[in-house]
Amino acid sequence: MKITIESRFIMAGVDVKQGDIVRFVSEGKLIDDQWNEGKKKLQIDIRGERFSGEKLLTLNNSSKREMIKLYGDDTIGWVGKEAQVNVVKQMVRGELRDVVILSAPASIVEKEDGGIKIEQIPF
Repeated sequence: MKITIESRFIMAGVDVKQGDIVRFVSEGKLIDDQWNEGKKKLQIDIRGERFSGEKLLTLNNSSKREMIKLYGDDTIGWVGKEAQVNVVKQMVRGELRDVVILSAPASIVEKEDGGIKIEQIPF
């Protein structure tokens, strides 16, 4: 029998992979950051094609910047909107891990100065 570990949180490379599209289903909530006293983290419910139901994603600053640029700074406006998953290696508390950075989906095209601009990965 194969045993899997279920989690309410998104696991990069398991629940989401490079290029996946996810959809925001809540405005999220700010929670205390257990690693940085006095700071808050944004956790938001999302849906994706590789998992059933909803899972929580804690947005890093790169993801927050991209989503604010795309959808504004009020997360209630993100509900029902999509984002593209980018899985990258990053040092997290001294350990190299896969992390999720969200960006605009390739399907979103915006007009800028009379031309067309497709949003790129934020790094």
